[in-house]
This record gives sequence, C-alpha cells and structure tokens, in this order.
Amino acid sequence: MLHIVLQAATSAPTPKAYVDDFGSDAVVLRIHYWIADPRRRDIFAVRSAYARRIKARLEAAGVTISPASNRELQGRIGVDDGVGPGETD
Repeated sequence: MLHIVLQAATSAPTPKAYVDDFGSDAVVLRIHYWIADPRRRDIFAVRSAYARRIKARLEAAGVTISPASNRELQGRIGVDDGVGPGETD
C-alpha cells in the first residue's frame, strides 16, 4: 500500500525541500510536491507516507530523530460560570 500511495506524488514539477527553521531542538523542513489526483483523503495518506519515507531515509543515513523535549507549564486557568456580561443567573 505504501508504494501505491507514494506513486500518487508526481515527479514533475520536481519535489523541493527547504529548511524552514532551526528550533532549539528541531530542524523544520518544508516539502513541496505535486499530487496527480488530489482528493482530501489521498492528500493525508500521501503526506503521511512521504513523512515516513523521509524518516526511514534519514535513519538509514545515520541521522537520528529524537522525541520532542518535555516542557513543564505553570499557570492558572479561570473557569467562566457561563453568565454573559450584564446577565444574571
């Protein structure tokens, strides 16, 4: 199935890859490719298959992708009682 999905991406125009950003723990890439017959469900399947293929090729080249860093968030969240301005219960 993966092979069939990847064939949906056409070779013309040529796919392009750009480095979009260097984050503190990530290199963000932007990939442009064309799909011959784009239907919504096919677009998601092709994008997912393309990402898995890129990850496999990076790993085969010895590039490891680590999980995102855990971050601890602190703060307060207010809960609205559902009564609008000027209204009473």
